[in-house]
Amino acid sequence: MSSVKGVVERRRHKRYKVLDVTAVVGARRVGHILDMSLGGLAFSYIEYKDLSSEEMELGIVFGKNGKYLDKLPAKIVSDSVLSHGPQAHPIVIRRCSLEFLQLSEDQIRNLQDFIKIHSNGFDS
Repeated sequence: MSSVKGVVERRRHKRYKVLDVTAVVGARRVGHILDMSLGGLAFSYIEYKDLSSEEMELGIVFGKNGKYLDKLPAKIVSDSVLSHGPQAHPIVIRRCSLEFLQLSEDQIRNLQDFIKIHSNGFDS
């Protein structure tokens, strides 16, 4: 584990920035994936109401071909405000971090393929 400015890195998997337009659908949210790993992902979304820490099944739509991964078991580990719009347009952008739960071998392979194709690098 590494420590930067007193923050201990607890992730077991390296995170990769997602490079093309990608949406995540889960817990009634659609957003843009910011980064992901084989252990989880973070996405931004426009606030509707706070997400709970409940477990869910997540779907990911990505790439120009509209490929879709679905039924990825996950749980919310954090949900925080990224930015506020001006008072005239009170839009709140949030960042939600999810942890994947008990993925099947097929789901892991599909995530590895996604990361190889749509991120800033993945050394399998």
